[in-house]
Amino acid sequence: PPRPRRAPPSIVGEGAATRGPGDVVLSRAGPDYICRLGETPGHVGNLLHVAPDYILDLTKRRHGRDLQEVSGLQCGARLALPAPREPWRVPPLLPPKAATQMLAGELYHREADDDGHDGRCYYKCHDNDTPQQICRLFGVDHLAYDTLRLDNFAGSKPLRSDRLKDETMVVLPVQCLQSDAAIQAQRRAKPCAACRLEGDTGAIFCRKQDRHAAPNYDEPRPQMDTRVRVRYQVDDGRDAEDSQAFAWFFGSVVGLEEKENGELALKVNYDGEEGHIDETWPSEDLVILPTDGSLPLKSPDEAASKEKYMNARVRPRGYRLWCRVVNVEISMVEAWDGVILTLRREDMRDESEDDQFQLSHLSEASCWARPELCPAPRGAAIVAAPPPA
Repeated sequence: PPRPRRAPPSIVGEGAATRGPGDVVLSRAGPDYICRLGETPGHVGNLLHVAPDYILDLTKRRHGRDLQEVSGLQCGARLALPAPREPWRVPPLLPPKAATQMLAGELYHREADDDGHDGRCYYKCHDNDTPQQICRLFGVDHLAYDTLRLDNFAGSKPLRSDRLKDETMVVLPVQCLQSDAAIQAQRRAKPCAACRLEGDTGAIFCRKQDRHAAPNYDEPRPQMDTRVRVRYQVDDGRDAEDSQAFAWFFGSVVGLEEKENGELALKVNYDGEEGHIDETWPSEDLVILPTDGSLPLKSPDEAASKEKYMNARVRPRGYRLWCRVVNVEISMVEAWDGVILTLRREDMRDESEDDQFQLSHLSEASCWARPELCPAPRGAAIVAAPPPA
């Protein structure tokens, strides 16, 4: 009699689901997602293919937290998720935002820490790699078990000879970091200064989608009096257990010293502050501001902005109704940076429907391609553009 056919061997290692940042965990009330530091409900919803409004509503009912789609969350905060129509083969794993912004052929790894970095090695395939080719390239025997938990596979085990589409993400064992290929793959392409200030750490949007030709955010090498912006975690005014924000502060280099490893120890004097703070270059949290006028070198003057926009009659682009500016603020919060207008519809007499709109980056031209306030068809009124979702 013919021998029974054996199933082709899988190239995925053994393992088990974890319960840390980036993981979906099950409870009696339903599945929850455990956030990494700074993740937003909108980002989580997009990766899980769940409407962010649905996540916000479930989180409010299940955990009593009133969040917004753009709320930056603390590490360990939980977002409520709807139960899947079909049971998951394995609980999903969401890669960190920085890993999703990689280009094909790049590797992302950060040591596990209190900010939610999980210590995993995420790799984006290119040139129709097979699992076997990837393992040979990085000197490992198999892909990590957590590969099955990514959206690309959803529990289905890839075979050794399967051709993976470009930009398919897999998880590799940490032993891959000892290979020369891992050292090269971790030299990731970087976004320009404007995109880094928007929150991007990878180049997929800046270089591939938007095709920005501006220098990397950490170029050129800083000199004395170079203008920089440095990223710090700040309180966004909401419950610290639920949300957190990051801001980019303006400063000037007032001292520098080269280290043995080629890095620079910088002394940065921040605008409006006395003394200096020690910083390191290069760093993902330090941006060199270009001098070609594409980005502003200082924060806008709050008094001048209020004089220009306060009580102005405006119409948000795409809206039919006219509004009045009832408040003007200056913000340095990441992706919400510049002049912030609070608008009230002219037919409203209270604060029930006030809405905030962001001018293009600090009201100056930039490669963010956000529309400026411009003259409206009627009189001296102006038109504001709402921030992107």
